[in-house]
Amino acid sequence: MLKSDTIEAIKEFNPTAKPEFLVEFSAGDLTDYLNKLQGLEADGGLRTSVCGDVQADSKANTATNARRY
Repeated sequence: MLKSDTIEAIKEFNPTAKPEFLVEFSAGDLTDYLNKLQGLEADGGLRTSVCGDVQADSKANTATNARRY
């Protein structure tokens, strides 16, 4: 899967994700994050906010952000 395809797939799970932010990550990190989002959906761990945006649980966001720094 191309990096741009992975970013589009991530946006399906997390529409608030900004492509200009995601593009800074390696293809491997993006694939790991997408796999995490897909696993959370399978486990029922994705939730919809009042606005209707899909958000991953805080563990997934923390793990992804930790790799960034």
